[in-house]
Amino acid sequence: MLQYVDDTIILGETYLPNVVIVKNIIMCFELAFGLKANFFISCFGVMDVENSIAVRFERSHNCNLLSFPFT
Repeated sequence: MLQYVDDTIILGETYLPNVVIVKNIIMCFELAFGLKANFFISCFGVMDVENSIAVRFERSHNCNLLSFPFT
């Protein structure tokens, strides 16, 4: 995990249960601190994965799919 100001980058294996766990951690953070993660401006990126799997991950997080290279 990398954090800078209000940005967070979470790196992990491209595996659906990992994606679900990250989503659950973010939801626990929201409940614990009373803050809200804005998934509409968030991006989700994967590498070396078929597009159909990437789209499924994107939908599970309700955010945009990141295209590489990114800024």
